[in-house]
Amino acid sequence: MVITYYGLSCFKIETNDLVIGLSPFAKNEKLGTPRAPRFKAQVVLISQPASELYNYTGSIEGEQLTFDSPGEYEVGGVFIYGFSGQPKFAKAKTKQSTIFMIKSEGLTLAYLGGFSGSNISEGVLESLGDVDLLILPIGGGEVCDSEQAVSLVSQIEPKIVIPMHYQLKGLKIKLGPLEDFAKEINLKPESLDRLSIKKIAPAEELKFISLEPQNF
Repeated sequence: MVITYYGLSCFKIETNDLVIGLSPFAKNEKLGTPRAPRFKAQVVLISQPASELYNYTGSIEGEQLTFDSPGEYEVGGVFIYGFSGQPKFAKAKTKQSTIFMIKSEGLTLAYLGGFSGSNISEGVLESLGDVDLLILPIGGGEVCDSEQAVSLVSQIEPKIVIPMHYQLKGLKIKLGPLEDFAKEINLKPESLDRLSIKKIAPAEELKFISLEPQNF
């Protein structure tokens, strides 16, 4: 499995001859996003279909299957599960978000997308099970902040945590910095251009990996 970060909440997951895009965004001068992520994918997962920070597929090349709601999906031997993760700030259905879990190559990846708050429901926690890789927002605002993110890490107990949706140079929306999360979780990040992983030894302690945003 290879994981590449494009800024905000957008990732590319390459696994089992399948490419999955997570929550791509558009070029937007108002938001300070200089360009939209561009890569070819067969599947796109949209965590918040009503938010322009999560829902742009125009720059994703090829014909894609797009999933933007809870459910169970299987594509090319990769199993994808969606669970409701409605943000704390909205009751409207148009603001609901989806937590996604990807199972492939013997690994379980959980992607919290637009999740907000410090507690995950018991039902979702039980469904996630043993999580190898956890990708979660840390920048606050409409999503969880660093303190809330650390609470979620302690509940989910992943082997590797990868933060997203934090302040980057040029962004005009106000988000918390990566350093705040590092202080809260009290770990030094391992910085990588992309993460390539085949398996995780069960005895390993929590790893904090910071991925460099590509083409942001």
